[in-house]
Amino acid sequence: MNIARLLTETLEELRRNRATAMAYMTAVAAMSLAFRFGGFFLSDYTGDDVIPLWVYTVSLVMDLTLAGLYAALQAIVFSVMGREMDRPLWKCAGPAEALRRFFLPWFIINLGILALARIQLRTAMLDMPDLVMLLEFCLMLAYCFAVPAGACIMFYGALEWREIGSILAPIGRRFALVWVVLLINFGQFVISRAASLSAAPPALEIILARTLLDAALSVVDCFVFAAIWTVCQIHRNEAPTTGNDDFEW
Repeated sequence: MNIARLLTETLEELRRNRATAMAYMTAVAAMSLAFRFGGFFLSDYTGDDVIPLWVYTVSLVMDLTLAGLYAALQAIVFSVMGREMDRPLWKCAGPAEALRRFFLPWFIINLGILALARIQLRTAMLDMPDLVMLLEFCLMLAYCFAVPAGACIMFYGALEWREIGSILAPIGRRFALVWVVLLINFGQFVISRAASLSAAPPALEIILARTLLDAALSVVDCFVFAAIWTVCQIHRNEAPTTGNDDFEW
């Protein structure tokens, strides 16, 4: 398969799963709106010279809640997409099983990205530009590989730390196809970061605009997941038929 065919087939899969993608986009919009409103109210205190301790506590709870909600959403929605794309080989009985098998890896991925963003913000406040740039690079890599890594874990069937090399093998061994997917993710990252780093003051209009942008960019998540899922299928179907198949589970 070449890149053009991969992109064409991915768009077709996204069209077939448009109801699932729309549900994902709607849920992302709702979460984005709620948490941006929460951040808007906290912004009254974060500009003070001495930030109250409760603000840090509330921010931490919001981060954990956001990571958890995204993880649950991704586990459920992407399991529906994966089951439809790889029917009848890939099986997941329903939302409860999807959460049991895939909530933790998505939670780890999302929490890692949030932690990097928070640490970078702190280093910027401490005027450490070199470390800020390093963390920006790390954040970019995490952002680009988050959904591909999560898709590979789901395709494998579970997160097994001892098998992480085999789980992520499709990304490395099919990089001739994967690089364009990572490039699409990079574009999503650039747009998202450009919006978040804009100098516009917090306001209702800005919150609504960012919510709409988050919803639009969430479609990229679905596209990237479908593309990587297709790559995983190719990797499995073209693998040598030996007992050491990386995707024998």
